[in-house]
Amino acid sequence: MALDGLVVRSIAHELNTKLVGGKIDRVHQPENDEILLYVRNNRENFKVVLSSSSSNPRVYIANKYNKENPLKAPMFCMLLRKHLQGGIITDITQVGFERIIKISIESYDELKDKSTKNIYVEIMGRHSNIILTHDKDSTIIDSIKRVPPSVSRARQILPAMTYELPPAQDKIDPVKGCSLKSFINTLREFDGSVFKGIYSKFLGISPTVAKEICYRAEIDFNVKAEDLSRDDLSQLYRTFSDIFTKVKNNEFSPCIVVNEKVDKVVDFNCIDLTFYEGFKFIHDESISKIVALMLAILDNGEEYVFSKVGMEPTGDPFNSITKLETSREKKPYNPLINAGAIAVSSMIKGKDARDKFERLLDFFKKISEDETLDVNYKIYCGESETENRNRAMGYFLKGEGIIEGNVEDALDIYFKQCSIEVTAKTLAKIGLFLANNGKLSTGETVITPKIATIVKTLMVTCGMYDSSGEFAVRAGIPSKSGVGGGILSVVPGKMGIGVYGPSLDKKGNSIAGVALLEDLSTELNLTIF
Repeated sequence: MALDGLVVRSIAHELNTKLVGGKIDRVHQPENDEILLYVRNNRENFKVVLSSSSSNPRVYIANKYNKENPLKAPMFCMLLRKHLQGGIITDITQVGFERIIKISIESYDELKDKSTKNIYVEIMGRHSNIILTHDKDSTIIDSIKRVPPSVSRARQILPAMTYELPPAQDKIDPVKGCSLKSFINTLREFDGSVFKGIYSKFLGISPTVAKEICYRAEIDFNVKAEDLSRDDLSQLYRTFSDIFTKVKNNEFSPCIVVNEKVDKVVDFNCIDLTFYEGFKFIHDESISKIVALMLAILDNGEEYVFSKVGMEPTGDPFNSITKLETSREKKPYNPLINAGAIAVSSMIKGKDARDKFERLLDFFKKISEDETLDVNYKIYCGESETENRNRAMGYFLKGEGIIEGNVEDALDIYFKQCSIEVTAKTLAKIGLFLANNGKLSTGETVITPKIATIVKTLMVTCGMYDSSGEFAVRAGIPSKSGVGGGILSVVPGKMGIGVYGPSLDKKGNSIAGVALLEDLSTELNLTIF
């Protein structure tokens, strides 16, 4: 499993989306080679881990982090606190297509002058490092691992020296583009198998991605390029170009490959690894709130449900607590934000939490016509252990009488429903169900046309978080977005649409998904207005 250039680019893009504009509240160094940044942005708290471990270097946002800090902070940690604590993250980028992430922070020095510092996280095996520099002249302030001449004559990393990138590799950058002629000549000049040629001659590509390119092009991994026809090489080039066009546009599809027989992660990447046949694939995606809403109305009636939950958009982020406290009625503005969905979960009928969720899952399977749906329990455990904001909402709603039963039962149902694994096809089938006013493909009516209308109306007004109004104008398709990157859309009387694109905008909607739906609406005249 390799943290290659593709994965590093996807990480940098995600961090940029979530953290730019955020304030660094605290800096810790729990390990000799690991930094933990506490970042506050858009009313959310993030734990950002920077690791220069020789065996497992990485950069990620931690859902759960339990390492204890030493009683006395190391010198590098104290230095980072001096320069970065209280600073604002202004940019996060990948350097070239290398395994290097650059984090820029604007802060005030001792003289109250504003300046920018850069953190370079070099993810390069035993050469991994975390380096702090001045942005103005690239002078190194210090690094988590100092590299004197006795360690490396080629490249030293020491205070007061000028930061220079590692020596450039004699490889082609696939993001910058490569012509068909250059691609073919490069591979034919390589003395070895075609997949080895791909990862040896092109920057940022791991053997895993090279195999995936060959597999999609229906080319044998081990054949030499010189033994392939021009048509075969052209097909390989088209596959190669298609993948890197999406990478260039920050269109990623993060996946984890699991061997269920031994319950072991086999591989991961930011693109689908389709050459792993017979293995389970995990995509972090769930759109469930509208399904729970339909069942809650069936169980309790429209009047009861909307006495507890409103029908209006909030204009605030989907996980905001502010409107709960400030609204006159002290109830969630609509059922498609987190607070509203938790309230709806409490209305599902059943003898206990397990029975209630089983009813919800069975309903999910029925309207999607997919009996294979189930909970990803790893995601569920992460949700239930770390979602303190949602738990706070639940207890607030209990205190206001919105939740009448056991609040932990409601939260458990909510966390599980958010962990149901679905595909774009699943979303499309649910969309078709709503497009047909609550009828299955068999003709069976599951919900009334009125309930279907309520759901579709709420999707228009509230389904795309606080971009719902703009999306309604541009696309005019009732839709529900999820922060996993999926969008469920309904074209009444015609079709359901399911799209997936993991890169999100600042409001939590899939960038590629929104663009695709807007284009489809224009080309096929799908707007309901």
